Amino acid sequence: MSRTPFHYRLRPYYGPASQPVQVSLPPGDLTEKDQRNDHEWASPRTVGGRVVPTHPVGDDAAAPSGLKATVKHANGIRFTWTDHAGDEEAQLLEARPAGSRSFRPAAVLDPDVNSFGLITLPEEKKASYRIRAIVYGEQSNVVRLKTGAEPTTSATGR
Repeated sequence: MSRTPFHYRLRPYYGPASQPVQVSLPPGDLTEKDQRNDHEWASPRTVGGRVVPTHPVGDDAAAPSGLKATVKHANGIRFTWTDHAGDEEAQLLEARPAGSRSFRPAAVLDPDVNSFGLITLPEEKKASYRIRAIVYGEQSNVVRLKTGAEPTTSATGR
């Protein structure tokens, strides 16, 4: 991929986060049985329930509430929560692995989703998770970069 052009742009996001939940998954890896089982529980979806008032993302009251984590197997967690945002552009599931000082994005979800299953990374088996309703800020300028260096030729020109 020498001299492959790439285009980068940064875009901030803003919005209130839920209270975190702590999750400790059982030891071990995803088994063959787990892999064969239906993972329908993991699909992002909007689960009906009671109607709650919504708030703009700029309001702290728009923070998701009632975040629950259900362990599905040694590497799978189903999250459910109540969405209080009326104008979010997306929702962000964030993870803070044990020993880490900050949360990082684990999944970006569509607006109004309130159920999602995560197949974890090895460092996420013991972690805190939270969900954040977000709106996006202004985009940065585009930066264009190319990978690697020009191919070189030998002194003989071959």
